[in-house]
Amino acid sequence: MLFPIRDHNPRTRFPAVTLLLVAANVVAWLYLWQLDQASQQWLVLAAGAIPYEIVHHVDLPPRDLFPLPGSIWTSMFLHGGWLHLIGNMWFLWLFGDNVEEALGSVRYLIFYFLVGTVGALAQSYAMPSSTAPMIGASGAVAGALGGYVMLYPRARIDTLITIPFLWPVVLRAVPAAEQLGRRLDGPRGRVPRRPRVGAPPCPDAPAAAVEGGGAGGVPAAARQTLLKARQVRRSRTDLTATGSRARSRAVRRAFPAPGAAD
Repeated sequence: MLFPIRDHNPRTRFPAVTLLLVAANVVAWLYLWQLDQASQQWLVLAAGAIPYEIVHHVDLPPRDLFPLPGSIWTSMFLHGGWLHLIGNMWFLWLFGDNVEEALGSVRYLIFYFLVGTVGALAQSYAMPSSTAPMIGASGAVAGALGGYVMLYPRARIDTLITIPFLWPVVLRAVPAAEQLGRRLDGPRGRVPRRPRVGAPPCPDAPAAAVEGGGAGGVPAAARQTLLKARQVRRSRTDLTATGSRARSRAVRRAFPAPGAAD
């Protein structure tokens, strides 16, 4: 099992949007958790993304909290259990901050909801007759991971590597493309054609399908935005390096080394 601990990719500003998204998901889960079972079922049906409703443009009872496609966005803030919530939020906090810094807060927020919407639509059209509500931010988080890989493919990630029944546990720096590719890829290293749907991870969780890990890629428009952000980041790095070399030459000319020829 590979589990990322931290990345060697320091940010230069506070990730306000990423923190707000994490906080919103946690607050939504705490609210869902304190409800009784009947109220949990109602909220999941009213706020979850139901494939049949999305594909056929109908609203099955109970009525959705917001008109379609509002249920796609409300479903991103509900989770089926603590493990589902912690897993998604850990990956979002660990890698979303750098994507937010590269794109800017507003574009990052738009990107987050865009890839989450694409993941929900892909899953809905893969199983158009399903009336089980989908909940979870997995599609949006998978899109953020895809953005991180595109922006920082060589970033080093300290990864906890464990092999069941064997010791010791190994902590190793793994390239982002290798570490996150394992989360985004399907069996045998291929991108899955349809997101996976699993049961809620907790026995007392609402009886709803839990959204899988996105559509296996980043939408074309979002990909162009990421590529532009990557080019801007490289240009800034090149300008910084050029400026440093120019300053070094100026210092050497102004203060020649002892014994240097006039």
